[in-house]
Amino acid sequence: MPVFTLRSTLIMTLIDFFFNWIVLYTLGSLLQLFPQHTSQYWQLVSILYMLKMFIWLGLRIPLMLPIDRWEQSGSPADANNPELIRAIYYFPFDFTLFYGALLGVFYAVLMLCLVHGFGMSQEVLLPGLMLSGAVCGGAIAIGVPVNLILTARLSRRLAERKAANFEEIPGKNLSLYTKMGTIALALGCAPSLLLFSVQNFAAANQVFVEAQKNARAIERQLHTEAGDFNRWALSGEVHPFHKQGEKVEFASVPVPVGVAEAAHRVQNGIPFSDHKLRVVASFQNGVGVVVQVPELQQNWLALSLVLLLASLWPLVTATLLVRTVVEPIAVIGSTFHRIIGRRRTEESDRVPIFFKDEVGRLAFNANRTIDILTEARAQQEASQQKLAEAYRSKGEFLANMSHELRTPLNAIIGFSRLMKRKLKDTLPDRQQKNLDLIEQSGEQLLALVNDLLDFERIEAGRMSIHREPFELLPLLEGLVGTLQPQAEEKGLRLELHSQNLPIHFHSDKDRLRQVLANLLTNAIRYSDSGTVRLEASGEATGLQFRVRDQGLGMTDDQIQKIFEPFHQVDASHTRERGGVGLGLAIVTRLVSLLRGQIQVESELGKGSLFTLTFPQEEALLPRGEGPEVLVIDDNLDYLEVIHSELSEAGFRVRVASSGAQALEMLRQQKPGLVLLDIMMPEMNGWEVLRALRAIPELQDVKVVITSVVNEKPLGLDVDFAGWLTKPFQLEDFKRFLHQGDLMIVEDDPQTSQLMAQVFEDTGLTPRVFATEAEAHAQLEKELPAVLILDLHLQQGSGWNLLSYLKSRPEAKDTKVFIYTASDLSQSEREQLKAHFVSIVQKHGQDSLRELVQSIVGKSPRQAD
Repeated sequence: MPVFTLRSTLIMTLIDFFFNWIVLYTLGSLLQLFPQHTSQYWQLVSILYMLKMFIWLGLRIPLMLPIDRWEQSGSPADANNPELIRAIYYFPFDFTLFYGALLGVFYAVLMLCLVHGFGMSQEVLLPGLMLSGAVCGGAIAIGVPVNLILTARLSRRLAERKAANFEEIPGKNLSLYTKMGTIALALGCAPSLLLFSVQNFAAANQVFVEAQKNARAIERQLHTEAGDFNRWALSGEVHPFHKQGEKVEFASVPVPVGVAEAAHRVQNGIPFSDHKLRVVASFQNGVGVVVQVPELQQNWLALSLVLLLASLWPLVTATLLVRTVVEPIAVIGSTFHRIIGRRRTEESDRVPIFFKDEVGRLAFNANRTIDILTEARAQQEASQQKLAEAYRSKGEFLANMSHELRTPLNAIIGFSRLMKRKLKDTLPDRQQKNLDLIEQSGEQLLALVNDLLDFERIEAGRMSIHREPFELLPLLEGLVGTLQPQAEEKGLRLELHSQNLPIHFHSDKDRLRQVLANLLTNAIRYSDSGTVRLEASGEATGLQFRVRDQGLGMTDDQIQKIFEPFHQVDASHTRERGGVGLGLAIVTRLVSLLRGQIQVESELGKGSLFTLTFPQEEALLPRGEGPEVLVIDDNLDYLEVIHSELSEAGFRVRVASSGAQALEMLRQQKPGLVLLDIMMPEMNGWEVLRALRAIPELQDVKVVITSVVNEKPLGLDVDFAGWLTKPFQLEDFKRFLHQGDLMIVEDDPQTSQLMAQVFEDTGLTPRVFATEAEAHAQLEKELPAVLILDLHLQQGSGWNLLSYLKSRPEAKDTKVFIYTASDLSQSEREQLKAHFVSIVQKHGQDSLRELVQSIVGKSPRQAD
C-alpha cells in the first residue's frame, strides 16, 4: 500500500482502537455486564466494531490513494486533479464529520442490541444514546485537527500554485468560523453528554445495588424468624419463598412471572439480578426472597436543565473562541483584501489589536507592513513626479536640440547638393568626392538625430500616425531607387519584387517608408556580398513585405534582443558599420502603431529575413503629392489619366465622379485648386460652382473649368479662375495654381540662402526676411501669394505673424507653409490646420524637396 495512505490510516486506526476500546470497557462496567455476560458482550462489540471499521476503511483508503499517486508521479503543485483536491481539501473536515457520525451510529446500535438482546432495561437506552452523542462529538473535536495536521504538508505544497484571486485556489470554501465553531461545539457537547450518561448509568446500577442489599438482609432475617413469612408477604415488592430442589413455594400467591423465574434461577449463596425483569433474588439453606426493583423515576426537569447546559456551554465556548481568535484574524484578512482591491494603502488602513497574544502580534505586524507599504507608495509617487519632471526636461532639451542640430545639418546637406549640381561639370574629381563625403556625413548625423528624436516621441506617446491613401508601387520603387547607389557602392544588388499589389494603400506613407528604409539600410549595412531583396505581395487579409539579405545573420540569442533600444548585434560590427542600436527599436514600435506585425528569421553567416504584415485598410480615393487639387469629372477613364499625370507632376490629387460627392469632399477639406468639368449628369458643373460659392468658407477656392469646347457662356452669375480646354497641357494648368510672389521668413542665414537658391531654380524669386519686424512691415505693404514661415525666430515669433494674417480678411488668398525644425504638439498642429496652414518638418534630407514640391509641383531635380 502506498506510504501516505498506510501511515495515516495506521495512525488513525490506532487512535480509534485505543479510544473506542477504553470507552467500550467502561460502558460494560457501568452496565454490570461483567462477569456474567463478558463473552457475549465482547462478541457483540467485536462484530459491530469490525463492521464499522470495514465501512470506514472502505471509504478512507480510496479517498487517500490519489495523494500517493500524486507524490510518486512528481506532478507539479498546480495539477488540477479533482480526486487529489478532494483528498487534500475535503478529507480533513467532511470525512471527519462522517467518521464522527459513524461512531455515533455504532454506539447507538450497540445500546439497542444490549437493551433488546442482553436483557437490559429500557431506562439505560437514553443515557446510551447520550453516550453515543458524546463519543461522536469527541471524535469530531479530535479528528479535525489530527487530520489537518496529517494533510498540512500536502496543503502547503498545493498552496505554492499562483492564483489571480482567492476563488481560483482549489478546494472547499471553509471559513475559520465553521471550523472553530464545529470543534468548539463538539468539544463542548462531548463532556456534558458523557457526564449525563455516566450519571444515569450509575443511578440505574445504584437501584439494583440497594435492592440486592435489601434482599440479603431480608433473607438473613427470615432465617432468624424460622421461616415466618407472614410479615414479609404483606409487601407487594418482597416475595419470600421455600425451595427444595426444583420446587418453589411462595408465602403468597399468585406471584408475577418474573418473580417465579428469579426464584427458580437463583442459586444457593449466589445473588441473582435481572435488569430486564427488574428483580433481584437471594437464597440460602432452603429459604430465599425475591425483591422487585421499582422503576427509576426520571427527573425530566433535571434532564432538561442538563441538556440545556450541555447546549449552552459549547455555544458560549464557541462564541468566545470565535470572538477572541477568529474575528481578529478576519479583520486582518478583510483589511488586506481591501488594500489589494484598490491596489494601494491609505492612512486609515489600521488593524485593531484586540488582545496581546499571537493574534495581536499578527495584527501589530500587519500594521507595520501597511506603514511600510504606505511609505513606499509615497516615495514611489515622489520618484514618479521627479521622473516625469526629468522626462519633461529631457523632451524640452531634445526639442530645442532638434532645432539647433537640424538647421545646420540641413544647410550642410543642402549646400553640398547645390554645389554638386551647380558645379557638376567643372568640379575636380577629388573635390567631388569631398562633397560626397560631406553630404554622406551630414546625412548620417541627421539620421542619428532623427532616430533619437523619433524614439523619444514614440516613448512619450507623441508620435502621431496620419493615415491617408497613397499609391504603393511608386513608393517602393522610389525607395529602392534612393537606396540603389548605397547598395551598388558595396557591390550589392538591390532588387524589388512585387506581386498582386493593390494600386492604393491606406496607411501612413511616411512612417511605412521609414520602416522599410530602415530595414533595407540595415540589410545593406550588414551585407558584404549577394542580394538584398524587397518583396511585396498582396494577400487576402492585407499586405506583406519581406526584406531578405545574405549578410552576417544572427544567432537565436541575438534575435531575442535586436528590438531592444540601444542594443547592437555586435559591438565590433557596429563600430565598423555605424549605428547606435535604435533603428529596429523604432521599427518595431512604428509597426505596432501602424497596426502591423514584424517577424524575423536568421541564421548566422547566411543572412536574415524580416517579414512585415499589415492588415488591408479601407480603400479610399487615390492622391499624390504636392499642392492639393480636386478633379471633378464623370468620366472615369479621364479621372484615371489626369490623376496619373498630375500625381507624377508632384501634385496631391483627389478625384470625385459626381457633383454631390465633390461638395461633400470640399466640406471636409479645402483644396488649393478645383478642376471642374461642365458636362456631368444629374448635377452639371455650373450647378456645382453655384453651390460651392454659396458656402462661405469655400468662396475663395480657385475653380478652373475644364471642357472639350472653348465656349464661355455669356451672362454667367458665378466667377471662376480660368478655363482649360481638354486635353490641356500641364504648364497651362500650373499657371492657375500660384499667381503672385513668394515670401520666406527664416532667421537662419544658411537655410534662407539655400531655400532662395532652390526656388530660383524653379523660376520663383523669393523675398527673404529674418525677423518678425521686417516680415510684418512687408506684409503691411503687400501680401504674398505664398508665405514660408519659421515659427521660432530669434527676434520675434512666427505665431505673431500668423495672428496678424488672420486679422486681415484679404490674407485668405495667401497660402502659408510652416517650415520648422521644432516638434509641434498635437494641439499646435490642429490649430495650424484649422487655418489651412500646411506644415513641412525639417526632419531630413527630403524636407526641402517636399516643401518645393508642395508649392510648385516639382522637385529641385525636376527643375533642372
